[in-house]
Amino acid sequence: MKGTPHKLPIKTDLFNFVTFRSPEQLKYDERNIRFVIDNSFGNSSIATAIEKESKAKSSESFKNQIQSLSDNPNVQTIRNINPSVFDFANNAYKSKSSVELIYQQSLENINSLTLEEVNQLFQELYYQIFTNQSTYVRQAITQMLIVNHAINNGAILLEKGILKLMDIKIEIKEIVIEQLRKVNYSVCGGTTEGVQSLGIADFRRVEQEVCCYVPSEV
Repeated sequence: MKGTPHKLPIKTDLFNFVTFRSPEQLKYDERNIRFVIDNSFGNSSIATAIEKESKAKSSESFKNQIQSLSDNPNVQTIRNINPSVFDFANNAYKSKSSVELIYQQSLENINSLTLEEVNQLFQELYYQIFTNQSTYVRQAITQMLIVNHAINNGAILLEKGILKLMDIKIEIKEIVIEQLRKVNYSVCGGTTEGVQSLGIADFRRVEQEVCCYVPSEV
């Protein structure tokens, strides 16, 4: 009819999400290669704090323990842990160095972090994760840990085809993630502005494709 807008099904106006290939599965024996792992976590202060919190069931008590893990760190205090590795890592990220270049340069005059220094960096990282105090400090810590991993495992990383620093990740223990949820969302009232729960039928449709949306809602 003249003057009547032509209505099309909403599906025709939206894109479908299509998976072209299956995700690459990580082999178990490659975990120690692709990830920087805190092997001393069981004996760390953060593990002790989480254990105490689970017994006391008090998020306030846990927050106080977290505050005691570090004394207001800044980028300079992180550099003081190992200035040579800090500067080397900083330059590597600025110049977007490859794992191969980092490994070759480290053979000349760079000593990797000691176990004590790695443990100290992880403790500072956990502190930053829970307090969200400084993005710059967290970045400095992750850069040092990742570059140190490339220094220690360069030959194996290259053999496995891991050529970029961005392909190396830092493992955060599941128990830390669970504790983070408790601390950050313990006072959540169960409602979030602009977000609605999906029923099972809607959920199944969303799994298949984006079928519709309401402006300002997720």
